[in-house]
Amino acid sequence: MTWDHKVDIWSVLACWARNPAELDDGYPLAEMQAVLGSPPLKLLGRSERSHQFWDEKDPLSDFNLEALEERLKDDAKEEFLRFLRRMLCWLPEERASAKLLFDLWLMRGLCK
Repeated sequence: MTWDHKVDIWSVLACWARNPAELDDGYPLAEMQAVLGSPPLKLLGRSERSHQFWDEKDPLSDFNLEALEERLKDDAKEEFLRFLRRMLCWLPEERASAKLLFDLWLMRGLCK
């Protein structure tokens, strides 16, 4: 499928989602599906290869964003997850732009 600059925002998050045993496209996509739910048909219809990665199976079904973040608690955790969710959108047009660098969660640390 074709991409624009918003794929860079996705890549910031996708880079940590690599299978340590082998580098393949399927594992990080499965992790993203576990975190975000199934991708919308609107997105899948944009690629002739989507059937290679998505079917009725969800191999990482108990995997979720809240469980991934174990160090932060309460408001700090919620603010961080809100920040991540602005990047983690299946549809590029819904994803944050590079203006995300000025997000309140990031700026708060600079103003201390």
